[in-house]
Amino acid sequence: MNEPIEDELFGTLSYDASVRWYRAQVEFSPSHRVELSISVEGVDPDIAIERARQIFPRVQLQEAALRRVAVCEKLALYNDQWSQGERIDADEFSRRIALLSVTIHPEGEVELWYADGDLFAIHWIAVSTDSELQFQHVQLQAKQPAYSSERAGCAAVSCRTHLAARHRAATSGRMTCSRRI
Repeated sequence: MNEPIEDELFGTLSYDASVRWYRAQVEFSPSHRVELSISVEGVDPDIAIERARQIFPRVQLQEAALRRVAVCEKLALYNDQWSQGERIDADEFSRRIALLSVTIHPEGEVELWYADGDLFAIHWIAVSTDSELQFQHVQLQAKQPAYSSERAGCAAVSCRTHLAARHRAATSGRMTCSRRI
């Protein structure tokens, strides 16, 4: 299990025994790469990787909607407790966050990990879904010091720019927090 796996969709998957995950840098969209983690905890790695092959394209399609939910769930928290007087709207919040990592668990649950764009000091924004990619919750997580946007294959500024353009194309008009997936 410790040998890297060459996968037609994900490229080289390297095994991390400390967390029982396979990891790869994958293209999420044109010119945007993310770290993909596939948990193999308690399951045959071939089954977990096959499940990830089925789920990952759906995550790519749902990301804009899941991002909207994250924005709506955390915008008031930012404006009320973290902004230091710099209130922002949903569009600005969405432009600031950048998807860096996707984790797919054995039963199909998914976590999307966003860089916080300096909104919440040293935290990630983690969006969790069930196996049907239905939103479950969003939370702030302390950043791990060893993880950086460069490790995820992109500079945070270029990721934010690219994802903001993608987001504008995926939504019509200004973002409002009344939209739900």
